[in-house]
Amino acid sequence: MFYNLFVEWNEKKEDFTKYLGENLSYIRRVDEGEVTYVTDNYTVNLNNSKTALMFKNEDYSSEFSILVVFNIIPNSNWAEALLRFVGKLISFNEGQILLESNGDTPILFRENVQVVVDDSELKGIGMPFECLNVNYVVGKLEKL
Repeated sequence: MFYNLFVEWNEKKEDFTKYLGENLSYIRRVDEGEVTYVTDNYTVNLNNSKTALMFKNEDYSSEFSILVVFNIIPNSNWAEALLRFVGKLISFNEGQILLESNGDTPILFRENVQVVVDDSELKGIGMPFECLNVNYVVGKLEKL
């Protein structure tokens, strides 16, 4: 299971890498130039797929510039840890944010100041959105 996080980031990509390092409890591993953050709950990779970003930008009329892939390590706390991290990012960054389950099911979309969440398509997995620690509304997010 994996989650894709698309982020509209108006700073340099290196600043986002620094942000990751400051906000994850991790072991940093560098393999052939790619940095991977390994936590107890997931591994985190910055994905450089310009194609994926281009399609999401078209679908959501956005300007996403960062794609972060969270590969989940099944344990009892992964969802809470993921949503706490996303909530911190929402509080820190003013741009649009999209979180998708398995690369095609949107479960969170932040545009302007409104955060909309939807776990109805996750087949019985209820997400603990209160761990975001930001205001949100429950709505319906369509697969695009």
